[in-house]
Amino acid sequence: MDSKSPTNRDDSAGVNRRKFVSGLITGGGAALVGVGALLPPAARAGGGSRCVVVRGPLLNALPDLYATVGQPEIGSYLLGLDSAMQELAALPIPPRPPFVQPSVSGAERQLIVDTVDAVLAQLVGETPPGEELSAEQIAEIRWSTFLRMRDFVRASEDDVDSIVDLGVPLNLASLPLLRTVGDAFVYTDAGGPNLVFDAPYFQQAQDDKFVKKAAIVAGIVLALVAFVAALGSIKMPNVGADKITPHIAGALRSPAVRTAFLTLLDTLKRAGATVAEKVAAIFDFLKTLWNVGALKEILKDVFSNLGWFDLVLTVLGIAAIFLTGGAAVIAKAGLAVVALAVAIKAAADEYEKVQREG
Repeated sequence: MDSKSPTNRDDSAGVNRRKFVSGLITGGGAALVGVGALLPPAARAGGGSRCVVVRGPLLNALPDLYATVGQPEIGSYLLGLDSAMQELAALPIPPRPPFVQPSVSGAERQLIVDTVDAVLAQLVGETPPGEELSAEQIAEIRWSTFLRMRDFVRASEDDVDSIVDLGVPLNLASLPLLRTVGDAFVYTDAGGPNLVFDAPYFQQAQDDKFVKKAAIVAGIVLALVAFVAALGSIKMPNVGADKITPHIAGALRSPAVRTAFLTLLDTLKRAGATVAEKVAAIFDFLKTLWNVGALKEILKDVFSNLGWFDLVLTVLGIAAIFLTGGAAVIAKAGLAVVALAVAIKAAADEYEKVQREG
C-alpha cells in the first residue's frame, strides 16, 4: 500500500484502500477488546511517511481530545502511568478462586437498600420533561433492582460460570476494537461507524501518544463497566467511541479520578493483593467516577437507546453493585474477575507499546 499524506476525509482513501481496511477489520489479526488508538487529524512536522484515515463522528471529538490531553497535568499523568502499565502487562493471568457461597449480613442487606434508594432518588430527580415516572413505575424499578441484587449475591457456581464464559465476553465484545496488524493500528467500533486506520506508527508526536493513551484508559474504564454490568445480567449495547472516549478523557481533569485510577493500577499489579482487594479497588475507582458525575453521564450515553424507565432500571442495576460493595458483593464479583483481567492485561500492554513508538 502506498503511503500518502494523513487525511480525515471519508472519500480520500479511495476504493482500494477502503477494501484493504475492510479486509483488516474482517480478517486476521489479534483483536483487543475495549482499547483503541486515536490518530492525529493532520501530519506532524518531521513525523515520517504515514497513512491516516479517520471516519465517522469520532472525527468531531478529536479537537476536544487534543485540547484535553494538551493540559500539562493530564499529559504528565498519562506519561507517568507507563511504568504501572508495563508491570501490569507483564503479570500472568491469575487463577480463578474456588467457589464459595458468601452469606449476606443484615448490615449488608440494609446497605443495599440504602444504596438503591439513594441512587433511585437521584435518577428520578433528573427525569427529563415529559418522561416522568409514576409512583408505580418507581416502585417497580426499586423492587426489580432488589431482586437483581438478590439473584447476584445468591448466584450458584453455574451462574458464575455463565457470567465468566458468556456475560463478560459478550459485554467486552460490544466495546471499541483495536486490531494490530504488522505496523498498522486499526481502531473501530463494534457496530460502526467510527474508524481510525494508521500505518506505519512511528515518530509520533508526544501529544499524539497522549491521545492514544487516553483512548486506552477509556477502554479500560469501559471494560470495568462492562464487567459490572455482566454481574447484574445487563447486556451492553455497541458503544460508540465518539461519545465515550471524550467523557473519560475529560474525567481525568479531576485529581480524585487520576488518583483513584493510579491506585487501581497499583492494586491490580501489587504482589500479594487478594482478589477481594482487587475487586474493592475496581469498585472504589468506579465510585470516584460516579461521585464526580462522570460515570452517570457515561452510562446514560452507553444506554442512550433506552427509554427513561429502562435507563433508570439499567443504571441503577449497575450502580447498586459497585456502590454497595459489601463483603458478599465483593466475594461474588471476585469469582468472575479473571474474565476482566485478560482485557486489562491486553490494554496495559498496548499502552506501554504506544510509548515505544518513535
